[in-house]
Amino acid sequence: MVTVLLLFCLVGLHIQIINASCSVPLGLSTGEIKDWQITASSIDEQRKEQCQANFLRLYSNVNDRAWCPRTNQPHQWIQIDLGTPTKFHGFITQGRPGSGEWITALLISHSLDYYQWNYITDTEGNQKIFTGNQDAVSVRYQYFQTPFYARFIRFHIVSWNLRPSLRLELVGCQECNKPLVYLPYTRFSASSSVPTRYRATCQPRDAFLLSNKGWCARYKQVKDNWLQIDIGHPTRVTALITKGRGDHGEQWVTKYTVAFSNDTRLWIYYNDAQRTEPKIFSGNYDKSLERVHYLNQPFTARFVRFFPKEWNGRLSMRAGLLGCPHDGI
Repeated sequence: MVTVLLLFCLVGLHIQIINASCSVPLGLSTGEIKDWQITASSIDEQRKEQCQANFLRLYSNVNDRAWCPRTNQPHQWIQIDLGTPTKFHGFITQGRPGSGEWITALLISHSLDYYQWNYITDTEGNQKIFTGNQDAVSVRYQYFQTPFYARFIRFHIVSWNLRPSLRLELVGCQECNKPLVYLPYTRFSASSSVPTRYRATCQPRDAFLLSNKGWCARYKQVKDNWLQIDIGHPTRVTALITKGRGDHGEQWVTKYTVAFSNDTRLWIYYNDAQRTEPKIFSGNYDKSLERVHYLNQPFTARFVRFFPKEWNGRLSMRAGLLGCPHDGI
């Protein structure tokens, strides 16, 4: 028996029924949304220690931090890239605790592709002005009258107290941003690897992201070395993850291309819309940090191959995928 919890929310004169399973914090406060996913029109350079874009996170352990734009002018904005289409139900705001600074009114725009943006509007079609906070400390929850799907969301400042400062959390759910690689169900293979009699590492299975090792190609001069992930069945892939070798030296891939297939006979190289050449992805900068690339054109496939083009030290890597089960459409 499955129980679905429903929340009732009064929005204007409408009673909105919200599915609680799709009305959860999306990760600003927990760090699941990474710093590189947060950008802003500007930051207050004179107050760098309190006002970076990534200080936007609600419930920060440092009390006097928030995002503060450079100028006290309206329409400064901060943007969050969720990576994949996300269903937004609402948001939570706060000012900059320890100061007299908070946002009193704001606008919200959103986009699926970064190029075409839409503002949230009221019942008359005008840009909706959301009421902000009443002080720097209290937290304000707001739910959208009509939930929407977007990858990018921007908060535009309209008015403020003293100076504009904002902390934020987003509320909603992501349906296609889950890890797809699980051992032993996912299988790794490669064009080559160092023989096991020489090393107890460097095997294709060592490319699992949570491994403390890594896959290493046997012949680094070979033009088309590859690492393959067999997900097990056709799956919607929305993001690629890479990481360096964990157990030896300074080894990681700095550039790579990707191809995908459902039968290992016909391979399609990934490229963005209106481009004919395979896309070259930037890889890692060290061996420890994961590098995530969200795809502008998600694809459905069972097999995914990474083709390293350039690397640091030796051709070694770990890899993973994000996405969701294919719905058959």
